[in-house]
Amino acid sequence: MCRRWEEEKRDGGCSGDGRGRRVDVLNLARSLALDAVSGYLFRRSYGGVEEGKQGGRKGGEAPQQQQLSASQFVNTFVAVGRFFYLPNWVFVAVEALAMRFNVEKHEVESSMGTVAAFVKDIVEEAEKNGLEETYHGRLLKAGFTKDETMAQCMDLMFAGTDSTGMNLATACWWLAKKPEVYDRLRKEVLANPDADPQTLPYFSGVIKETLRISMANPTRLPRVVPPEGWNFESTFIPPDTVVGLSPYTLHFNPQVFPRPHEFLPERWENPTPDMLRDHIPFGLGSRACIARNLATVELYLAVREIVRRGVLEGAKCVQDKIEILDWFNSKVIGEKIELEWDDEEV
Repeated sequence: MCRRWEEEKRDGGCSGDGRGRRVDVLNLARSLALDAVSGYLFRRSYGGVEEGKQGGRKGGEAPQQQQLSASQFVNTFVAVGRFFYLPNWVFVAVEALAMRFNVEKHEVESSMGTVAAFVKDIVEEAEKNGLEETYHGRLLKAGFTKDETMAQCMDLMFAGTDSTGMNLATACWWLAKKPEVYDRLRKEVLANPDADPQTLPYFSGVIKETLRISMANPTRLPRVVPPEGWNFESTFIPPDTVVGLSPYTLHFNPQVFPRPHEFLPERWENPTPDMLRDHIPFGLGSRACIARNLATVELYLAVREIVRRGVLEGAKCVQDKIEILDWFNSKVIGEKIELEWDDEEV
C-alpha cells in the first residue's frame, strides 16, 4: 500500500488546478483492507493494492487513480443500509426500485461480476481440493451449499473492506490534519521499532480516537427486547420491542468526551470509566463485530507502516472535514477522502 501511495504521489492524481497532487486514501485503504480480509480468510488475496493506476495520459494530464474494482460492490452494499430499518416487505420493494433506477447500474454490475468471479473461483477450488484451513472450505465441509458459501464470502468481503477502509482512511486524514499528532506518533513508533504497536500508549490513543470519531457504523445497533420485557430505569419496555443505541450518541457525548469533535489522542492517557464504557466502535455483546480483533490489528499494522515510511510527510487535507451520510454503514459524501501534496514536496 505504501509503495502504491508513493507511486500515486509521484506520477498520478494531479488535481489539475495547479494546487498539487492528490491521493484518494479511502480508495487505497479499501484496497488494503480487502486484500487483508481475503488473504486471511481465503488464503488468497483479492489483489486490490496491485490493481494500480490507469495507464497513459490524456491532454497532458497525469494518469488518474484507478478505483478499486470492488468499490461499486462495496458502495452498493453500503447503499442497502439506507433502508435497513424499514419493514422487510417495504425494504425489498424500495431496494428493487433503487437498483432499477441506479444511474451507475452498469458499473455496479461490472464490479459485482468481478467480485463474484473471484469468489466463485476460490469456492470451486475448495470444492476440488478441500482447503479446510480456509473459511469457505470449512463452510463447505459443514454442509453449506456452494451458492450459500459464495454469498457468505461476499458478505465478509464487504464487511471487512468498508469498515476497516473507512477507519484507516480516517486515521490518515486526521494525522495529516494535525501534524503535531503525527510527529508525536512517529517519534514513538521510531523509538520502539520492535515493540508490539498495541503496547505503545500514544499509538493506542491514536487508534482509540480514530475508532471513536470514524464511525464506520454510525447509526443505532438494533436489539430485540426478550420475552419477559425489560425495565429501563422507571420505564417498562414490552417484549419484542426493537431498541438500539448508536455509536454517534455515545462517542460524541460532550459529558463523557469533552470537545467531542476534536481529535485528541491524549484523552486516552487517563480514560475515565465512562469513556471506556461508552467507546463501542465494534458494538457490544454477543452481536458485536466478530472480526474486531482482526480489524484492530490491521489498523495498528497499517498505521505503523505508514508512519514509519513517512508517506504522510507534507500531506494536506483536501476536504475541510469528512462528511458522511448516517446510514447503517457510513457513506462518505463524494466517496473520496483525499490528501494533497505540493509538487515540490513529492
